Amino acid sequence: MKVKKAYKFRIYPTQKQEIFIIKTIGCSRFIYNYFVEKQKQQDAYWYIVKLNFPNLDLCVLQKVRKSMVEL
Repeated sequence: MKVKKAYKFRIYPTQKQEIFIIKTIGCSRFIYNYFVEKQKQQDAYWYIVKLNFPNLDLCVLQKVRKSMVEL
């Protein structure tokens, strides 16, 4: 017996709805890419800090970062 595991459907939006969908998807993509870039920057930051201070624990590293941000 075959069991359907997914449904296919098609929508037929009006011109106004189509523009709204395109804008929504574009905005979502922008936000996603923005936060991916922020995460990459944060990962790169902690990589550099851990290279320069290999023996420090996380609490000390966070204090160092906080003092650097305040400058």
